[in-house]
Amino acid sequence: MPVYLSENKKKVIPISTRISQDTLFYAIYSGDCNQIDSLEIEYGISVSMTVQANDYYLPGLVEIPYQIVNTGIYPVTNRAEFILRTLSGAMISELNIDYSLVPEEFKKGILNYNLVPVIMY
Repeated sequence: MPVYLSENKKKVIPISTRISQDTLFYAIYSGDCNQIDSLEIEYGISVSMTVQANDYYLPGLVEIPYQIVNTGIYPVTNRAEFILRTLSGAMISELNIDYSLVPEEFKKGILNYNLVPVIMY
């Protein structure tokens, strides 16, 4: 979108956008001044999650450790959803863990499930 300015005038052009990765923006000037300016915006939201689960469990109380780490540069508030399924894909249980973490902060916990025997034919 070209913008034409009179002498000694300036114009602010607001840009509204969402980014999901580091993004480089450019401003290109031409006319009396030929110039290209750039500004890199760092996407600073990043969370790492680990779950120490086995491939299968026997019936009874099962405890599965998890850890959520804010690996980004900004505080983050979110919800982790843990879904336990059977081998056929049927949902057994759903647990939601809310968390608010500053950069480099982590949250550890244990997911507790009481598994009942299933008879398969």
